Amino acid sequence: MSLRDGERKNDGMDSMCTNRRGRLAIVAIVLLLALPADAADPPPAAAPVEVTVSAAPNEVSSSGSRASTTVSEEQIRDVMPGSLADALRMQSGVTVQQTTPGQGTIYVRGLSSREVLHLVDGVPLNAAIFRAGNNPYLGLVDPYSLRKIDIVRGAASVVHGSDALGGVVSLTTALPGYSLVKGGTTRVRLFQGFTLTPLGSTSRVSAEHGAARFAVYVGVSHYQAGDIRPGGGLPTPRAGVYHGLERSPGSPYLPVLSSVQEGTAFQTYAANAALRARLARRTEIVLRTQFGIRPELQRYDEVMPLFKNERPARAESLVTPFYRAMTSVVLSHRGGADTSVYQGASAQLAWQRLHESLQRRGLSETCITEYGTPGDEDACAGVLRLLPTNQIDRESNRSDALSLRAEARFGGRAWGLRLGADGSHDIVTSRAERLNLGTLEVTSQPERFPSGSSQTQAGIFAMAEVKPARRLHLHAGVRGALFHLAIRARETADPTPSPAFSRTVFDAGLNAGVRFDITSEASLVVNAGRGVRAPNVQDFSGLGARAKGRFQIPNPDIAPEHTISLDSGIRFSRGKLRAETYVFYLRYTDAIALAPATLNGASVNASGERYERSENAALVEYYGVESTLRIPIASFVGVNAELLAMIGTQYNDSRLGLPVQTPADRTPPPTATLGLWVEPTRTLRLEGIAYARLAQQRLNDPTNLEDNRIPEGGTPDFVSLRVQGIWRPRPDLSARLALDNLGDALILEHGSGFYRPGISAAASVEASF
Repeated sequence: MSLRDGERKNDGMDSMCTNRRGRLAIVAIVLLLALPADAADPPPAAAPVEVTVSAAPNEVSSSGSRASTTVSEEQIRDVMPGSLADALRMQSGVTVQQTTPGQGTIYVRGLSSREVLHLVDGVPLNAAIFRAGNNPYLGLVDPYSLRKIDIVRGAASVVHGSDALGGVVSLTTALPGYSLVKGGTTRVRLFQGFTLTPLGSTSRVSAEHGAARFAVYVGVSHYQAGDIRPGGGLPTPRAGVYHGLERSPGSPYLPVLSSVQEGTAFQTYAANAALRARLARRTEIVLRTQFGIRPELQRYDEVMPLFKNERPARAESLVTPFYRAMTSVVLSHRGGADTSVYQGASAQLAWQRLHESLQRRGLSETCITEYGTPGDEDACAGVLRLLPTNQIDRESNRSDALSLRAEARFGGRAWGLRLGADGSHDIVTSRAERLNLGTLEVTSQPERFPSGSSQTQAGIFAMAEVKPARRLHLHAGVRGALFHLAIRARETADPTPSPAFSRTVFDAGLNAGVRFDITSEASLVVNAGRGVRAPNVQDFSGLGARAKGRFQIPNPDIAPEHTISLDSGIRFSRGKLRAETYVFYLRYTDAIALAPATLNGASVNASGERYERSENAALVEYYGVESTLRIPIASFVGVNAELLAMIGTQYNDSRLGLPVQTPADRTPPPTATLGLWVEPTRTLRLEGIAYARLAQQRLNDPTNLEDNRIPEGGTPDFVSLRVQGIWRPRPDLSARLALDNLGDALILEHGSGFYRPGISAAASVEASF
């Protein structure tokens, strides 16, 4: 077998009780992880028409030693996700944080957002305006359009380039298959799902037609969700209730409460299409296009006071509208049986646009005297009243990226070689304005990014694999990368002029690994890598309000970030029995963080927002363990388990005025999943799943201590119980029913800006014709 063949292959009021349950769940799973492993996979979906698969550029692949997770199309639909974050919530080595519903950030080994490379059909989703921490762009990828999700954990910059510091999340959409049936084959697929908490629905219609030389696919999705009703019967302030609310000096506000978190509702529209054609016996062209839009996305954490504030940060905070468009073309050629070394080549040209329109309105506190006139707030003799300001700030930011990638594969029985080159050019367009509701006057404001700024990247790479002995596999790779940023001048004197400048940087990514097959069923693996991330336009020149009462100002003196990633693991597989455990270490150097700054001698602006700017201010170290088990107790029953436990520490330069040592920002607490599945018949699968997280009390100072989304003392633990049934009477028909969070637990994921739903139900029906 050649190496290429192998490659295919509430606030914590009842935290004492939940803490005990969480520990028991974690302990049970840790004990279970010591056992050998397997579980039956779900029955296969309806058999597709005949498909010839050709590798796309930038497709995630593994030499057999990398820590990785693959989530199939059926697994995605089985959980009936409302967003991509929902689809990955209980997957191995991955945690999720959400500022507001309808989007989410995926954490891989403690890193997220721009520190993890996200690919959609091989096209980088990471744009020049990607910011650190939570950002909403993953919410624009339709989970119901996906054929699979591949997650590679650990630095992966050699093959995939910049941003793959913590790993890669590769999203692959559906691709139609060819058919040898005369006249071709047509299939229509319908999916309809419903949820009760929140009240919502998911509709997906797709159709594909395959003939001998071409195939076409088109799909459309619509998802809508109402406001979330949290667990534990927790009441929540009603949306907008703070507008006009009054209190006496020294007394708290007393808002009207609701059983739901008003403002968490959202909806999404998405469409994708693909066309593939055989140009010759071994040559194929594939065209893909995708579009996703959220008409309105509420920043719930900014319009609600949550934990550390007695009033909301803003009266209004919306992203409206918010969309993504992408088009790509891939030309590929396969090697044939008569070619002993050459195995194939491919090239991809793609364009992608990310667009966000933000709208914010402030909320101010005014002293009202007994005569109804404004008075001195510092010595208020009347009442304090919250009123929206008469100014609405609006901004529009857009990224337009053009990318090109080509690669070729060569190999024999005991070796493989992958060579490639890629490049991209991303142009940023930005504008901002302020509307005065009193005069209806619109005035221009400093844009968040200097409009017309661009980021260009280019790289070449080589990845080699060899098998020097029967049980020994080695791989190593190197990438040379060139990064260039051209930052335009920002023509404004408020808060400061921003002159034009450019930066060109050369850097390199490295990786190497060993897999030793102890037996035909067990392997020992070791991996090492150096990841690199080039600063983007956001890092260099981002300007404007940020969450938690901060105001970012530009900094032109930023250098690339790097990681050193090491892991070692043991993997076991016998039929459907699988087990793997990885121990990892990740050192994140030159980490860019928002650090305190001053402007003209002031540390805050006129609105009281703290000045901060991007700095290569930190070194972060992560240690952890990831384990996965699939254990078949019998042919019709089995157990699945996942465990992630890690710790992170951040070290800051003392000149920045930050603590020299502090826990890393938003490191997930120990997380575990334990599931029992039963298949009483060939058409019915029943599952019970416990999803648990311990409390996270290791908080970054000052980021987490000041974060409105994290309770005082940390985030409480929780245990969520889910039962679901999947009935597939025929390959072309399936029905799903699930009851989630049966204990009605109050679930707050660390760093998230809302509570997840309490006890809820979901159902779906899917049919193909």
